[in-house]
Amino acid sequence: MTPALAQRVWARQQRPSARRAARALQQAGYPVHFTTIARWRVQKWKVETADHPLEIARGRIEAVPPLVTGNPETTIQDLIDGQARNDFYELTDGEVLRRTAREVAIATTLVARRENQYPVAILLFLSTFFTSIWTAVLGLSVGVLRATLSLQRAALWFFDVDAHPIQSIGIMAGALVLAVGFIWSALKALFVGA
Repeated sequence: MTPALAQRVWARQQRPSARRAARALQQAGYPVHFTTIARWRVQKWKVETADHPLEIARGRIEAVPPLVTGNPETTIQDLIDGQARNDFYELTDGEVLRRTAREVAIATTLVARRENQYPVAILLFLSTFFTSIWTAVLGLSVGVLRATLSLQRAALWFFDVDAHPIQSIGIMAGALVLAVGFIWSALKALFVGA
């Protein structure tokens, strides 16, 4: 979906409006909201060019070279044009990936050891660490979700409100009483038993 296509649809209508153009595009299989078309029209059918994702990532990495070298004027291009550049052209893609993974592991370890010298470095380490934990938790939740899908048939029978309304209400009430009982017992043991 582009502003140029929306402009052509707009121009072919007798009484053009953003809603009519959006409806015509949606019926043709182009999902677009009428406010988007209105915004494009106000902008004279031009769209702000967004940076490529790789350019955005490179812009965020620009803060790292001064941290690595200790020189605030160091750029990524300085690191790329260094003497290690020729080494990478002689390696295969697999070797480059393996070497990169190894260097990231070494850098993470060094950052963890020098946390007192470089307070920013510990932040980099922690962000990587918590990203790994987040990935593991996401994988675990997908596994649990797949395991619970096998229980779907039983859950549908237990909670079929149309076929068993009283039973469904009883199961939910029992589960609620059980949960409140466990919470009450735990709180009582923590605060009264201490």
